[in-house]
Amino acid sequence: MAGCSNSVSSKISVPGGKGAVEVRVAFWGSPDEVNIVTDTINAWQKSHPEIIVKLDHTPYRGYVDKLLTRIAGRSAPDIICTEVDLFVTFQAKGVLLDLTPYVKADPEFSTKQFYPEIVNRFTVDGKLYAIPRDTAPFACIYYNKKLFD
Repeated sequence: MAGCSNSVSSKISVPGGKGAVEVRVAFWGSPDEVNIVTDTINAWQKSHPEIIVKLDHTPYRGYVDKLLTRIAGRSAPDIICTEVDLFVTFQAKGVLLDLTPYVKADPEFSTKQFYPEIVNRFTVDGKLYAIPRDTAPFACIYYNKKLFD
């Protein structure tokens, strides 16, 4: 939610005290991932009725082009999912918000919950620009050592 506000706060204030704040989230994923994200957000929204999360799923094949077009057209979502290679593109364009002050202001959140190597991939000049959602190995080889020897 850090991308939605210019001030560091553990609570989101609704302008004028009325209505709900809408947060647009762009992501890609398989049908199973879409279900996981949707179920997670639906459960979260039950305890956060002041925030309406609008999910915008795009298949990975068109995700980057759609996002870059929306960024160029100044209609980017509030939150985007990115992987390390895409992160470099978005960070170089200066479109990501420094999340460091938000992380520091939230006593319930710690980057120590994540592998430091992954957090470091989303950190530039000591500033955190993305929170890891999940990780996947670049390469993983399993083999029968006894047979190989």
